[in-house]
Amino acid sequence: MATDETITPKVSFSAEPIDRSRVDALVIPVLEGEKHDRGPAFAALDRALDGWLNELVQDQGFRAKACCVLSVPAPGGSTAKRYVLVGLGPAAKVDTSVIRRAHAKAVRYLAPGGQSVAIPLPGPEGSQWLGAAIEGLALGSYSFTKYRGASDDPPAEVRRILVHTSRRDETFDRAVREAQVLSSATCWARDLVNEPPGSMTPAHIAAQARRLERRPGLKVRVFGRRELERRAMGGILGVAAGSDAEPKLIHVDYRPSGRISKSIALVGKGVTFDSGGLSLKPAASMMTMKCDMAGAAAVLAAVHAASQLKLPIRVHAIVPAAENLPGPRATKPGDVLTISNGKTVEVLNTDAEGRLLLADALTYADSLRVDEVVDLATLTGACVIALGNDVAAVYSRPPELAAALRRAGEAEGEPLWEMPLVEAYKKELKSEVADLKNIGGRYAGSITAALFLAEFVKNERWAHLDIAGPAFAESLPELGPKGGTGFAVRTLVRYLIGLTDPGPSS
Repeated sequence: MATDETITPKVSFSAEPIDRSRVDALVIPVLEGEKHDRGPAFAALDRALDGWLNELVQDQGFRAKACCVLSVPAPGGSTAKRYVLVGLGPAAKVDTSVIRRAHAKAVRYLAPGGQSVAIPLPGPEGSQWLGAAIEGLALGSYSFTKYRGASDDPPAEVRRILVHTSRRDETFDRAVREAQVLSSATCWARDLVNEPPGSMTPAHIAAQARRLERRPGLKVRVFGRRELERRAMGGILGVAAGSDAEPKLIHVDYRPSGRISKSIALVGKGVTFDSGGLSLKPAASMMTMKCDMAGAAAVLAAVHAASQLKLPIRVHAIVPAAENLPGPRATKPGDVLTISNGKTVEVLNTDAEGRLLLADALTYADSLRVDEVVDLATLTGACVIALGNDVAAVYSRPPELAAALRRAGEAEGEPLWEMPLVEAYKKELKSEVADLKNIGGRYAGSITAALFLAEFVKNERWAHLDIAGPAFAESLPELGPKGGTGFAVRTLVRYLIGLTDPGPSS
Protein backbone atom coordinates (compact mmCIF):
# COMPACT_ATOMS: atom_id res chain seq x y z
CA MET A 1 0.00 0.00 0.00
CA ALA A 2 1.40 3.41 -0.91
CA THR A 3 1.73 6.18 1.63
CA ASP A 4 -1.19 8.13 0.21
CA GLU A 5 -3.45 5.05 0.40
CA THR A 6 -2.82 4.24 4.07
CA ILE A 7 -6.09 4.65 5.94
CA THR A 8 -5.88 6.89 9.01
CA PRO A 9 -8.89 7.13 11.33
CA LYS A 10 -10.62 10.50 11.32
CA VAL A 11 -10.79 12.05 14.78
CA SER A 12 -13.35 14.52 16.13
CA PHE A 13 -14.35 15.79 19.56
CA SER A 14 -17.64 15.97 21.44
CA ALA A 15 -18.56 17.57 24.76
CA GLU A 16 -21.69 15.41 25.10
CA PRO A 17 -21.83 12.49 27.55
CA ILE A 18 -20.42 9.35 25.96
CA ASP A 19 -23.64 7.38 26.50
CA ARG A 20 -25.28 9.57 23.83
CA SER A 21 -22.70 8.71 21.18
CA ARG A 22 -24.12 7.28 17.92
CA VAL A 23 -21.27 4.95 16.95
CA ASP A 24 -20.65 1.29 16.30
CA ALA A 25 -18.83 0.84 19.59
CA LEU A 26 -17.99 2.59 22.83
CA VAL A 27 -14.49 1.70 24.02
CA ILE A 28 -14.35 2.25 27.77
CA PRO A 29 -11.11 1.99 29.78
CA VAL A 30 -11.55 0.29 33.15
CA LEU A 31 -9.16 0.40 36.08
CA GLU A 32 -8.55 -2.75 38.08
CA GLY A 33 -10.07 -2.26 41.50
CA GLU A 34 -13.28 -2.12 43.46
CA LYS A 35 -16.58 -0.70 42.27
CA HIS A 36 -15.83 2.83 43.43
CA ASP A 37 -12.46 3.22 41.67
CA ARG A 38 -12.83 1.69 38.22
CA GLY A 39 -12.25 5.05 36.62
CA PRO A 40 -14.30 8.16 35.81
CA ALA A 41 -15.41 7.01 32.34
CA PHE A 42 -16.71 3.71 33.69
CA ALA A 43 -18.45 5.45 36.59
CA ALA A 44 -20.15 8.03 34.35
CA LEU A 45 -21.44 5.41 31.93
CA ASP A 46 -22.57 3.16 34.77
CA ARG A 47 -24.59 6.02 36.28
CA ALA A 48 -26.23 6.70 32.92
CA LEU A 49 -27.16 3.00 32.70
CA ASP A 50 -28.55 2.83 36.28
CA GLY A 51 -25.83 0.45 37.45
CA TRP A 52 -26.14 -2.01 34.53
CA LEU A 53 -22.46 -1.78 33.63
CA ASN A 54 -21.26 -2.64 37.14
CA GLU A 55 -23.65 -5.59 37.30
CA LEU A 56 -22.29 -6.82 33.96
CA VAL A 57 -18.69 -6.63 35.17
CA GLN A 58 -19.53 -8.53 38.36
CA ASP A 59 -21.53 -11.19 36.53
CA GLN A 60 -18.75 -11.75 33.99
CA GLY A 61 -15.96 -11.70 36.59
CA PHE A 62 -14.14 -9.01 34.62
CA ARG A 63 -11.10 -7.99 36.69
CA ALA A 64 -9.83 -5.28 34.32
CA LYS A 65 -6.27 -6.55 34.24
CA ALA A 66 -4.12 -4.72 31.69
CA CYS A 67 -5.26 -5.44 28.11
CA CYS A 68 -8.11 -7.77 29.13
CA VAL A 69 -11.26 -7.07 27.12
CA LEU A 70 -14.98 -7.60 27.67
CA SER A 71 -17.15 -6.96 24.59
CA VAL A 72 -20.95 -7.09 24.72
CA PRO A 73 -23.89 -5.82 22.65
CA ALA A 74 -25.18 -2.53 23.99
CA PRO A 75 -28.36 -2.72 26.09
CA GLY A 76 -31.68 -1.72 24.63
CA GLY A 77 -32.16 2.01 24.17
CA SER A 78 -28.44 2.71 23.77
CA THR A 79 -27.35 4.91 20.87
CA ALA A 80 -24.21 2.77 20.39
CA LYS A 81 -24.26 -0.79 19.07
CA ARG A 82 -21.58 -2.36 21.26
CA TYR A 83 -19.68 -1.73 24.48
CA VAL A 84 -16.02 -2.78 24.62
CA LEU A 85 -14.50 -2.59 28.09
CA VAL A 86 -10.69 -2.59 28.09
CA GLY A 87 -8.71 -3.27 31.24
CA LEU A 88 -5.89 -0.92 32.20
CA GLY A 89 -4.74 -2.70 35.35
CA PRO A 90 -4.18 -0.82 38.64
CA ALA A 91 -4.17 2.97 38.39
CA ALA A 92 -0.59 3.28 39.70
CA LYS A 93 0.77 1.28 36.76
CA VAL A 94 -1.13 2.91 33.90
CA ASP A 95 1.06 4.69 31.36
CA THR A 96 0.94 5.47 27.65
CA SER A 97 2.18 1.99 26.75
CA VAL A 98 -0.73 0.37 28.60
CA ILE A 99 -3.21 2.81 27.03
CA ARG A 100 -1.84 2.08 23.53
CA ARG A 101 -1.81 -1.70 23.93
CA ALA A 102 -5.27 -1.84 25.52
CA HIS A 103 -6.90 0.15 22.73
CA ALA A 104 -5.16 -1.91 20.05
CA LYS A 105 -6.48 -5.08 21.71
CA ALA A 106 -10.00 -3.62 21.76
CA VAL A 107 -10.06 -3.50 17.94
CA ARG A 108 -10.05 -7.32 17.83
CA TYR A 109 -13.40 -7.32 19.61
CA LEU A 110 -15.19 -5.00 17.19
CA ALA A 111 -17.53 -6.18 14.46
CA PRO A 112 -15.92 -6.91 11.05
CA GLY A 113 -15.41 -4.10 8.56
CA GLY A 114 -15.14 -0.35 8.98
CA GLN A 115 -16.18 0.84 12.42
CA SER A 116 -16.87 4.10 14.21
CA VAL A 117 -15.68 4.23 17.80
CA ALA A 118 -16.24 6.60 20.70
CA ILE A 119 -13.73 6.92 23.53
CA PRO A 120 -13.54 9.10 26.63
CA LEU A 121 -10.40 11.09 27.32
CA PRO A 122 -8.32 8.14 28.59
CA GLY A 123 -7.05 9.67 31.82
CA PRO A 124 -5.56 12.57 33.75
CA GLU A 125 -2.45 12.79 31.57
CA GLY A 126 -4.53 14.49 28.89
CA SER A 127 -3.06 14.77 25.43
CA GLN A 128 -0.26 12.21 25.91
CA TRP A 129 -2.76 9.52 26.83
CA LEU A 130 -5.14 10.62 24.09
CA GLY A 131 -2.38 10.26 21.50
CA ALA A 132 -1.57 6.78 22.78
CA ALA A 133 -5.22 5.70 22.58
CA ILE A 134 -5.54 6.91 18.99
CA GLU A 135 -2.29 5.19 18.02
CA GLY A 136 -3.53 1.97 19.61
CA LEU A 137 -6.83 2.01 17.71
CA ALA A 138 -5.08 2.83 14.43
CA LEU A 139 -2.31 0.24 14.82
CA GLY A 140 -4.76 -2.40 15.99
CA SER A 141 -6.81 -1.79 12.83
CA TYR A 142 -3.95 -2.70 10.51
CA SER A 143 -4.24 -5.68 8.19
CA PHE A 144 -2.36 -6.75 5.07
CA THR A 145 -4.99 -8.21 2.72
CA LYS A 146 -3.56 -7.27 -0.67
CA TYR A 147 -3.16 -10.87 -1.77
CA ARG A 148 -6.34 -12.32 -0.22
CA GLY A 149 -9.56 -12.92 -2.06
CA ALA A 150 -12.81 -11.18 -1.14
CA SER A 151 -13.98 -12.18 2.32
CA ASP A 152 -17.39 -12.25 3.95
CA ASP A 153 -15.63 -11.63 7.26
CA PRO A 154 -13.28 -8.68 6.74
CA PRO A 155 -11.06 -7.60 9.65
CA ALA A 156 -12.30 -4.86 11.94
CA GLU A 157 -10.96 -1.44 11.06
CA VAL A 158 -11.52 1.79 12.96
CA ARG A 159 -12.43 4.49 10.45
CA ARG A 160 -13.71 7.20 12.80
CA ILE A 161 -12.87 8.07 16.41
CA LEU A 162 -15.08 10.38 18.45
CA VAL A 163 -13.37 11.66 21.59
CA HIS A 164 -15.70 12.68 24.40
CA THR A 165 -14.23 15.31 26.69
CA SER A 166 -15.42 18.47 28.39
CA ARG A 167 -11.94 19.99 28.24
CA ARG A 168 -9.76 20.61 25.23
CA ASP A 169 -6.83 22.83 24.27
CA GLU A 170 -4.31 23.11 21.47
CA THR A 171 -2.19 20.26 22.88
CA PHE A 172 -5.06 17.86 22.08
CA ASP A 173 -5.04 18.81 18.41
CA ARG A 174 -1.27 18.39 18.29
CA ALA A 175 -1.49 14.98 19.96
CA VAL A 176 -4.12 13.84 17.46
CA ARG A 177 -2.04 15.01 14.50
CA GLU A 178 1.10 13.30 15.79
CA ALA A 179 -0.78 10.08 16.54
CA GLN A 180 -2.31 10.01 13.06
CA VAL A 181 1.04 10.61 11.35
CA LEU A 182 2.93 8.14 13.54
CA SER A 183 0.41 5.33 13.12
CA SER A 184 0.08 5.92 9.37
CA ALA A 185 3.87 5.86 8.93
CA THR A 186 4.12 2.67 10.99
CA CYS A 187 1.45 0.98 8.90
CA TRP A 188 3.22 1.97 5.68
CA ALA A 189 6.44 0.42 6.99
CA ARG A 190 4.46 -2.71 7.81
CA ASP A 191 3.16 -2.81 4.24
CA LEU A 192 6.68 -2.59 2.84
CA VAL A 193 7.90 -5.45 5.05
CA ASN A 194 4.86 -7.64 4.42
CA GLU A 195 5.12 -7.39 0.64
CA PRO A 196 6.35 -10.71 -0.85
CA PRO A 197 10.07 -10.64 -1.69
CA GLY A 198 9.39 -11.39 -5.35
CA SER A 199 7.60 -8.03 -5.49
CA MET A 200 9.65 -6.04 -2.95
CA THR A 201 12.86 -6.01 -4.97
CA PRO A 202 15.49 -3.25 -4.73
CA ALA A 203 13.86 -1.61 -7.75
CA HIS A 204 10.44 -1.71 -6.10
CA ILE A 205 11.57 -0.22 -2.82
CA ALA A 206 13.31 2.50 -4.85
CA ALA A 207 10.04 3.14 -6.71
CA GLN A 208 8.18 3.42 -3.41
CA ALA A 209 10.77 5.91 -2.18
CA ARG A 210 10.45 7.95 -5.38
CA ARG A 211 6.74 8.42 -4.67
CA LEU A 212 7.72 10.44 -1.62
CA GLU A 213 9.04 13.14 -3.93
CA ARG A 214 5.45 14.24 -4.47
CA ARG A 215 5.52 15.62 -0.92
CA PRO A 216 6.74 19.14 -0.14
CA GLY A 217 10.35 19.31 1.01
CA LEU A 218 11.30 15.78 -0.09
CA LYS A 219 13.82 14.96 -2.81
CA VAL A 220 14.90 11.46 -3.83
CA ARG A 221 18.09 10.19 -5.46
CA VAL A 222 18.57 6.56 -6.50
CA PHE A 223 21.97 5.17 -7.47
CA GLY A 224 22.01 2.05 -9.65
CA ARG A 225 24.82 -0.39 -10.37
CA ARG A 226 26.84 1.95 -12.60
CA GLU A 227 26.86 4.74 -10.01
CA LEU A 228 27.64 2.26 -7.21
CA GLU A 229 30.62 1.05 -9.23
CA ARG A 230 31.75 4.62 -9.86
CA ARG A 231 31.60 5.28 -6.12
CA ALA A 232 33.45 2.01 -5.38
CA MET A 233 30.69 0.73 -3.09
CA GLY A 234 32.06 -2.78 -2.92
CA GLY A 235 29.97 -3.80 0.08
CA ILE A 236 26.63 -3.24 -1.66
CA LEU A 237 27.89 -4.68 -4.94
CA GLY A 238 29.36 -7.72 -3.21
CA VAL A 239 26.12 -8.59 -1.44
CA ALA A 240 24.14 -8.20 -4.66
CA ALA A 241 26.58 -10.16 -6.84
CA GLY A 242 24.58 -13.41 -6.74
CA SER A 243 21.28 -11.81 -7.80
CA ASP A 244 20.00 -10.59 -11.16
CA ALA A 245 18.21 -7.76 -9.32
CA GLU A 246 20.15 -4.53 -9.62
CA PRO A 247 21.21 -3.12 -6.23
CA LYS A 248 20.28 0.44 -5.31
CA LEU A 249 21.39 3.12 -2.91
CA ILE A 250 18.36 5.27 -2.10
CA HIS A 251 18.69 8.75 -0.59
CA VAL A 252 15.55 10.61 0.52
CA ASP A 253 16.36 14.16 1.61
CA TYR A 254 13.85 16.14 3.68
CA ARG A 255 14.75 19.83 3.73
CA PRO A 256 12.23 21.90 5.70
CA SER A 257 11.36 25.42 4.72
CA GLY A 258 12.66 28.08 7.06
CA ARG A 259 15.37 27.75 9.66
CA ILE A 260 16.92 24.28 10.09
CA SER A 261 17.86 23.48 13.69
CA LYS A 262 19.68 20.17 13.15
CA SER A 263 20.56 17.58 10.54
CA ILE A 264 20.46 13.81 10.92
CA ALA A 265 21.04 10.79 8.70
CA LEU A 266 18.88 7.71 9.20
CA VAL A 267 20.39 4.64 7.56
CA GLY A 268 18.31 1.48 7.11
CA LYS A 269 19.43 -1.97 6.00
CA GLY A 270 17.51 -2.93 2.86
CA VAL A 271 18.15 -6.61 2.12
CA THR A 272 14.90 -7.32 0.31
CA PHE A 273 15.47 -11.06 0.66
CA ASP A 274 18.23 -12.83 2.52
CA SER A 275 18.93 -16.44 1.58
CA GLY A 276 22.31 -16.24 3.27
CA GLY A 277 24.10 -16.27 -0.09
CA LEU A 278 26.54 -19.13 -0.52
CA SER A 279 26.53 -19.50 3.28
CA LEU A 280 22.98 -20.70 2.72
CA LYS A 281 20.41 -20.52 5.51
CA PRO A 282 18.31 -23.58 6.40
CA ALA A 283 14.92 -23.49 4.66
CA ALA A 284 13.03 -22.77 7.89
CA SER A 285 15.23 -19.74 8.58
CA MET A 286 14.37 -18.21 5.19
CA MET A 287 10.62 -18.16 5.72
CA THR A 288 10.61 -14.67 7.25
CA MET A 289 13.59 -13.21 5.41
CA LYS A 290 11.45 -10.77 3.48
CA CYS A 291 11.69 -8.80 6.74
CA ASP A 292 15.41 -8.17 6.29
CA MET A 293 14.58 -4.74 4.89
CA ALA A 294 12.66 -3.65 8.00
CA GLY A 295 15.36 -1.07 8.80
CA ALA A 296 14.92 0.42 5.33
CA ALA A 297 11.14 0.54 5.75
CA ALA A 298 11.52 2.27 9.12
CA VAL A 299 13.78 5.08 7.90
CA LEU A 300 11.69 5.73 4.78
CA ALA A 301 8.54 5.94 6.90
CA ALA A 302 10.28 8.17 9.46
CA VAL A 303 11.48 10.71 6.90
CA HIS A 304 7.99 10.81 5.42
CA ALA A 305 6.50 11.44 8.86
CA ALA A 306 9.04 14.20 9.54
CA SER A 307 7.93 15.97 6.37
CA GLN A 308 4.24 15.61 7.27
CA LEU A 309 4.86 17.10 10.72
CA LYS A 310 7.01 19.85 9.13
CA LEU A 311 9.77 19.33 11.67
CA PRO A 312 12.55 21.97 11.42
CA ILE A 313 15.22 19.26 11.06
CA ARG A 314 16.95 18.19 7.89
CA VAL A 315 16.52 14.44 7.68
CA HIS A 316 18.34 12.14 5.26
CA ALA A 317 17.00 8.59 4.88
CA ILE A 318 19.60 6.34 3.27
CA VAL A 319 18.80 2.81 2.15
CA PRO A 320 21.28 0.35 0.64
CA ALA A 321 19.01 -2.19 -1.11
CA ALA A 322 20.04 -5.59 -2.48
CA GLU A 323 19.06 -9.25 -2.63
CA ASN A 324 21.44 -11.78 -1.06
CA LEU A 325 21.23 -14.88 -3.28
CA PRO A 326 23.60 -17.77 -4.16
CA GLY A 327 23.96 -17.12 -7.89
CA PRO A 328 26.92 -18.05 -10.10
CA ARG A 329 28.61 -14.67 -9.52
CA ALA A 330 27.88 -14.59 -5.78
CA THR A 331 30.53 -13.44 -3.32
CA LYS A 332 32.35 -16.47 -1.93
CA PRO A 333 33.60 -17.07 1.61
CA GLY A 334 37.19 -15.87 1.53
CA ASP A 335 36.59 -13.08 -0.99
CA VAL A 336 37.81 -9.57 -0.14
CA LEU A 337 35.58 -6.55 -0.77
CA THR A 338 36.69 -2.93 -0.82
CA ILE A 339 34.30 -0.50 0.85
CA SER A 340 33.91 3.04 -0.49
CA ASN A 341 36.07 4.51 2.29
CA GLY A 342 38.96 2.34 1.10
CA LYS A 343 38.88 -0.28 3.85
CA THR A 344 38.98 -3.93 2.80
CA VAL A 345 36.83 -6.68 4.29
CA GLU A 346 37.43 -10.42 4.16
CA VAL A 347 34.03 -12.08 3.81
CA LEU A 348 34.08 -15.30 5.82
CA ASN A 349 30.31 -15.68 6.02
CA THR A 350 28.06 -14.37 3.25
CA ASP A 351 25.11 -14.48 5.66
CA ALA A 352 26.70 -11.61 7.60
CA GLU A 353 25.82 -9.36 4.69
CA GLY A 354 23.90 -6.52 6.30
CA ARG A 355 27.01 -4.96 7.79
CA LEU A 356 28.62 -4.95 4.31
CA LEU A 357 25.73 -2.95 2.85
CA LEU A 358 25.71 -0.63 5.83
CA ALA A 359 29.47 -0.03 5.60
CA ASP A 360 29.00 1.74 2.26
CA ALA A 361 25.79 3.46 3.37
CA LEU A 362 27.37 4.77 6.58
CA THR A 363 30.38 6.03 4.63
CA TYR A 364 27.95 7.87 2.36
CA ALA A 365 26.05 9.27 5.38
CA ASP A 366 29.33 10.58 6.80
CA SER A 367 29.95 12.49 3.58
CA LEU A 368 26.74 14.49 4.16
CA ARG A 369 28.30 16.17 7.23
CA VAL A 370 25.20 15.79 9.39
CA ASP A 371 25.03 16.35 13.15
CA GLU A 372 24.06 12.75 13.91
CA VAL A 373 23.87 9.34 12.25
CA VAL A 374 21.44 6.63 13.36
CA ASP A 375 21.31 3.25 11.61
CA LEU A 376 18.73 0.50 11.92
CA ALA A 377 19.11 -3.10 10.88
CA THR A 378 17.75 -6.57 11.41
CA LEU A 379 21.39 -7.42 11.90
CA THR A 380 22.09 -10.36 14.21
CA GLY A 381 20.48 -13.45 15.65
CA ALA A 382 22.77 -12.88 18.62
CA CYS A 383 20.71 -9.82 19.54
CA VAL A 384 17.52 -11.91 19.58
CA ILE A 385 19.19 -14.47 21.83
CA ALA A 386 20.27 -11.70 24.20
CA LEU A 387 17.11 -9.58 24.28
CA GLY A 388 14.30 -11.70 22.85
CA ASN A 389 11.66 -10.78 20.32
CA ASP A 390 10.32 -7.62 21.96
CA VAL A 391 13.42 -5.53 22.68
CA ALA A 392 15.92 -3.94 20.30
CA ALA A 393 19.55 -3.25 21.12
CA VAL A 394 21.02 0.24 20.90
CA TYR A 395 24.73 1.04 20.72
CA SER A 396 25.95 4.61 20.64
CA ARG A 397 28.65 7.13 21.06
CA PRO A 398 28.21 9.15 23.15
CA PRO A 399 26.09 7.21 25.70
CA GLU A 400 23.57 10.05 26.08
CA LEU A 401 22.44 9.50 22.49
CA ALA A 402 21.35 5.97 23.41
CA ALA A 403 19.60 7.36 26.49
CA ALA A 404 17.62 9.84 24.37
CA LEU A 405 16.60 7.11 21.92
CA ARG A 406 15.57 4.88 24.81
CA ARG A 407 13.34 7.63 26.19
CA ALA A 408 11.72 8.04 22.78
CA GLY A 409 11.19 4.29 22.61
CA GLU A 410 9.62 4.24 26.08
CA ALA A 411 7.21 7.00 25.06
CA GLU A 412 6.09 4.93 22.07
CA GLY A 413 6.08 1.50 23.71
CA GLU A 414 9.08 0.30 21.70
CA PRO A 415 11.69 -0.85 24.23
CA LEU A 416 15.41 -0.41 23.52
CA TRP A 417 18.20 -1.73 25.70
CA GLU A 418 21.63 -0.13 25.68
CA MET A 419 24.48 -2.50 24.86
CA PRO A 420 28.22 -1.83 25.26
CA LEU A 421 30.72 -1.13 22.48
CA VAL A 422 33.46 -3.22 24.10
CA GLU A 423 36.66 -1.98 22.47
CA ALA A 424 38.57 -5.10 23.53
CA TYR A 425 36.35 -7.19 21.25
CA LYS A 426 37.71 -5.43 18.15
CA LYS A 427 40.42 -8.08 17.99
CA GLU A 428 37.70 -10.52 16.91
CA LEU A 429 37.43 -8.61 13.62
CA LYS A 430 41.11 -8.72 12.71
CA SER A 431 41.82 -10.41 9.39
CA GLU A 432 45.03 -12.00 8.16
CA VAL A 433 44.44 -10.81 4.58
CA ALA A 434 42.36 -7.60 4.84
CA ASP A 435 41.69 -4.67 7.14
CA LEU A 436 38.71 -6.44 8.70
CA LYS A 437 36.76 -9.65 8.51
CA ASN A 438 32.98 -9.56 8.48
CA ILE A 439 32.38 -11.88 11.44
CA GLY A 440 33.84 -12.25 14.90
CA GLY A 441 33.97 -15.32 17.10
CA ARG A 442 31.15 -17.36 18.56
CA TYR A 443 30.30 -14.98 21.36
CA ALA A 444 29.03 -11.36 21.55
CA GLY A 445 27.90 -11.40 17.93
CA SER A 446 25.70 -8.33 18.24
CA ILE A 447 28.55 -6.35 19.83
CA THR A 448 31.15 -7.33 17.23
CA ALA A 449 28.66 -6.46 14.47
CA ALA A 450 28.23 -2.99 16.01
CA LEU A 451 32.01 -2.60 16.32
CA PHE A 452 32.32 -3.48 12.63
CA LEU A 453 29.86 -0.73 11.71
CA ALA A 454 31.71 1.76 13.91
CA GLU A 455 34.72 1.41 11.60
CA PHE A 456 32.74 3.20 8.89
CA VAL A 457 31.34 6.13 10.89
CA LYS A 458 33.55 9.13 11.65
CA ASN A 459 30.67 11.19 13.04
CA GLU A 460 31.06 11.66 16.80
CA ARG A 461 27.30 11.18 17.34
CA TRP A 462 26.28 7.78 16.04
CA ALA A 463 23.79 5.15 17.19
CA HIS A 464 23.11 1.66 15.89
CA LEU A 465 19.79 -0.10 16.52
CA ASP A 466 19.71 -3.87 16.06
CA ILE A 467 15.99 -4.53 15.55
CA ALA A 468 16.26 -8.21 14.57
CA GLY A 469 13.88 -9.34 17.33
CA PRO A 470 10.91 -6.95 17.23
CA ALA A 471 10.85 -6.14 13.48
CA PHE A 472 8.73 -9.16 12.55
CA ALA A 473 6.14 -10.95 14.68
CA GLU A 474 5.61 -14.67 14.14
CA SER A 475 3.08 -14.84 16.97
CA LEU A 476 0.20 -12.42 17.49
CA PRO A 477 1.58 -9.14 18.92
CA GLU A 478 -0.38 -6.67 21.00
CA LEU A 479 -0.32 -3.78 18.52
CA GLY A 480 -1.43 -5.56 15.37
CA PRO A 481 -1.42 -8.80 13.40
CA LYS A 482 1.46 -11.15 12.69
CA GLY A 483 4.10 -10.01 10.23
CA GLY A 484 5.94 -6.74 9.91
CA THR A 485 5.54 -4.58 13.01
CA GLY A 486 6.93 -1.25 11.78
CA PHE A 487 9.14 -1.27 14.87
CA ALA A 488 11.22 1.89 15.49
CA VAL A 489 9.27 4.17 13.12
CA ARG A 490 7.54 5.83 16.05
CA THR A 491 10.71 5.83 18.15
CA LEU A 492 12.63 7.64 15.43
CA VAL A 493 9.93 10.23 14.86
CA ARG A 494 9.43 10.78 18.60
CA TYR A 495 13.17 11.28 18.91
CA LEU A 496 13.10 13.82 16.05
CA ILE A 497 10.21 15.65 17.71
CA GLY A 498 12.25 15.74 20.91
CA LEU A 499 15.14 17.39 19.08
CA THR A 500 12.84 20.26 18.15
CA ASP A 501 10.96 20.39 21.46
CA PRO A 502 12.88 19.13 24.52
CA GLY A 503 9.74 19.26 26.65
CA PRO A 504 6.84 16.77 26.69
CA SER A 505 5.02 16.53 23.38
CA SER A 506 1.73 17.23 25.07
